[in-house]
Amino acid sequence: MSAYLQTIDEIDQIDRLLLQKYCMKTFTENLDGAKIEFYHQESNDSKELHIGSADARKYASVKVFEQVYKTLI
Repeated sequence: MSAYLQTIDEIDQIDRLLLQKYCMKTFTENLDGAKIEFYHQESNDSKELHIGSADARKYASVKVFEQVYKTLI
């Protein structure tokens, strides 16, 4: 899979979970990418997603800041 398609796929996975009302609980960076744990407040369900591309990790970081900003308002 090309790097572009991998990035688009990972961003799509992040957006899909966020649209299902999941929130990011932990964001752990390592040498292989990032591990993001999502949780759903209403159902207490959690899911884990591994992100490998740098652009998708940057996108996820922006979404974390948006999530924090929304809780402060």
